Amino acid sequence: MPTLASYFQPARNPWDLEIDPGGSSSGSGVAVAAGLAFGAMGSDTGGSIRWPAFCCGIVGMKATYGRVSRAGVFPLSWNLDHTGPMTRTVRDCALMLQACAGYDPLDPASAHQPVPDFSAKVGHEIKGLRIGVPRRLFTDNCDREILAAFEATVTQMATLGAEVSEVESHTVDELWAVFWPILCADAAAYHLEDLKKRPDDYNPDLRLTLAAGVLVSATAYVQAQRVREQIRQRMLQQFETIDLFMLPATGCMPARIRAEASTGTFLTADDFFIYTPLFNLTGFPALVLPCGFSEAGLPIGFQLAGKPFDEATVFQAAYAYEQSTAWHTQHPAL
Repeated sequence: MPTLASYFQPARNPWDLEIDPGGSSSGSGVAVAAGLAFGAMGSDTGGSIRWPAFCCGIVGMKATYGRVSRAGVFPLSWNLDHTGPMTRTVRDCALMLQACAGYDPLDPASAHQPVPDFSAKVGHEIKGLRIGVPRRLFTDNCDREILAAFEATVTQMATLGAEVSEVESHTVDELWAVFWPILCADAAAYHLEDLKKRPDDYNPDLRLTLAAGVLVSATAYVQAQRVREQIRQRMLQQFETIDLFMLPATGCMPARIRAEASTGTFLTADDFFIYTPLFNLTGFPALVLPCGFSEAGLPIGFQLAGKPFDEATVFQAAYAYEQSTAWHTQHPAL
């Protein structure tokens, strides 16, 4: 979500201190981009690892649901919450995931899955790798600079030998219709008692989001979960003919950090197009890495997503692209 007016001072984007660094893992993204840390952990319910990775020009991996423990992480949505690493390079991201992945009995959703070598395919060529691009999701609502950078990235992937093709997808409106009822209702359920007893202690934007969640009916919640599974099954079927999905992380560039609370939130914004929630709904591993800069000098990134528990192939394709360009070598001047 965007960095909003808060009771605390906002994190600042190291590329431009007046620009939103992305959230919710703002501090993690800023620390890595600024070179204050080699890596940091983020939490991701709808894109909160990948959105700051986009805004700050770094690599962020939301691994498969259950791959990394959420024990000790303050929950937002039991169904959608993930945790994962944020780094400056793809190889560092694979190494960091290696250190934090694995079953944890303290997280009931933790997956009983073996942890492979996530770096095993790093450095392998991607000739013949099948990449699907769900253009229906983003073509009509994506910023021109982001779309141009993405199309150049598609061309580069093809140059590296990948077989890139268009695949069917849902629209962004259909995505929101499923995502928001689940997120808001889950969050409201967790915060309900505090929301009743101390509503003024909440940031105004968050309070409005939680209030929306209270209004989600049981019927709407169940229907959203049913459609969510339909989306997941459809995309699993698509993996029979492709190895990865490739798409922009978002359709909008980050805005200036707000000094005051607004009368609405990203829930009601008509220009906050972001495509990361698709992989929270499905639970598939998804990574964002840099692919260019805007005319204003702000980073632009794109998204790669793979089959459940196949993070290694995501890292393989991401590393091949990263090493064929120089975007990862550019850092903000501090």
